[in-house]
Amino acid sequence: MTVNLATIPESYWRAWLAGYSDGVQYGYVRALADVEADDDAAWAELSQRVRKQANSPRFSQLSDTREDRDRAEIARAHERRMGLELAG
Repeated sequence: MTVNLATIPESYWRAWLAGYSDGVQYGYVRALADVEADDDAAWAELSQRVRKQANSPRFSQLSDTREDRDRAEIARAHERRMGLELAG
């Protein structure tokens, strides 16, 4: 069955176009929300990793614990060069 597009009422086309444009707008807003949610999740994961890293002992401290004094001294020298000296 072939459809003659000229016989379809203009009101149908207007309704279809309104629905189509509303659907496009809804899809766009939904995609932006999904991207924002993904970004929030990524930043939360990064924040968690940074907190974990900040609370972990330094390599020089771990070397001291393992009684590897040479590596501990090298690590402390590197920390001083990087401006990461421990307080106290």
